[in-house]
Amino acid sequence: MEFTESAETEDFKLKVCLPYFKDIFIDLVGRSDNKQKGINKITFVEYTLLPGLLAERFFHVLDVDKDEYLSQKEFLTGLLRLYCSKFN
Repeated sequence: MEFTESAETEDFKLKVCLPYFKDIFIDLVGRSDNKQKGINKITFVEYTLLPGLLAERFFHVLDVDKDEYLSQKEFLTGLLRLYCSKFN
């Protein structure tokens, strides 16, 4: 069975993925040094448990505005793309 974008998939993103990712964001912002700016790199790297270079690269890919913090929009957009999108 081939994965395709459908109403069910969009419903899953909105009702399951998005709330889950928002909860993670709230938790990580609570651990960050500047809660107004978002998730800092150290907090993100510690949470992901990825090896150094991979964690750093992942953070920088998500940090679209390059301010060294992940805003809610950057975090949610990045995770939705990574975990809920079709790979071509």
